[in-house]
Amino acid sequence: IGEFQTRLGAATTLTIKPFYVNEEGSYYSGMKNGKVRQWLIDHDWYGVNAEVETRIRTTDVKLGYWVNTMEPPGPPTAWKLYDTTASGGLEFSKWSLLAEPTDRHYFESFYTLVTHDFGKLRVQGGARYVIEQLSGFKAYDTTGIGDVSYETALEQASAVDPERSTDGTTFYKMLPYLGLSYALAPAAELKLSLGR
Repeated sequence: IGEFQTRLGAATTLTIKPFYVNEEGSYYSGMKNGKVRQWLIDHDWYGVNAEVETRIRTTDVKLGYWVNTMEPPGPPTAWKLYDTTASGGLEFSKWSLLAEPTDRHYFESFYTLVTHDFGKLRVQGGARYVIEQLSGFKAYDTTGIGDVSYETALEQASAVDPERSTDGTTFYKMLPYLGLSYALAPAAELKLSLGR
């Protein structure tokens, strides 16, 4: 995670915050049928937030842009099932889910926030426009695939399972915001906010 800030003028600041995260590993969970499910995790996500903050006379104005892209899972893309052995170990049973995303999960947002003080009353108003792209998934028939890595299992998969596969979709939403706060005392405020 990083943060870079520079002044563009006496009352104007540009802040850029990039980030990158990678997660690898697995989760194990017991199932009602006595089997143990292993959820394989290997994904990354990254993005950046950029904001320009300025003051116009006595009003603070913030304009921003945020983008975030994630590689599934979640939702899960790889589940292996194991039987428990008499000695307390695990023995591979089958793949219960083998899928791969057709795209990355993606967010993009443009936003603005305006703040003005009227004595003890602070008024904030703004809006965020959000685009969210949900990935589609190709799920595969796992018949005959053994206890191999996720990548090898994908190479060995012979057919797409249309019943478990799905197309991606994209959402577009405008999210308005209005907030009021009134200073009752130096350490006490009354707040009211409405938003979506």
